[in-house]
Amino acid sequence: MTKLILYWLAWSLGWNESSATTSSGFGSDQLVPTRMRNNLEAMIRLFSTLLFFIVICSSLTDWLNPLVATDRYWLALPAALWALQTIFRPSVPMDSASISTGLWCFAPYLPFFLINPTDIPLFSLLWQMGGFIVLLTFGLARDIRKETKSDAA
Repeated sequence: MTKLILYWLAWSLGWNESSATTSSGFGSDQLVPTRMRNNLEAMIRLFSTLLFFIVICSSLTDWLNPLVATDRYWLALPAALWALQTIFRPSVPMDSASISTGLWCFAPYLPFFLINPTDIPLFSLLWQMGGFIVLLTFGLARDIRKETKSDAA
């Protein structure tokens, strides 16, 4: 169990175990090379992973319950950081690294679905899902506009 927790924490910081080479010459499943996550994206993923484990611990004990009560919005902080990056750093493209970071912001809600679905902070989750869709659309439109301007020039 400890090995799994350490693996998840390392994965959230950007560590990838080396994949086996294939006979096709491509070393991974992706034909297009992806960019490495920036430091803010790594911190957001780590923060989401830590909140994931805190929610699991609070579901099993009463010690951390005030931290993740349904009227608290701590679980949406990683998504807020991702939103700020998406809006205020147009140099970061809306690629697989950015989208996967945005999706990983939903990780703190996963234990609610697995352990006790009646305690889901639904209002926070719905706002976060709507914001993710709007920001994903915004980022993709921004990147498409950037590409069309560079092709026209």
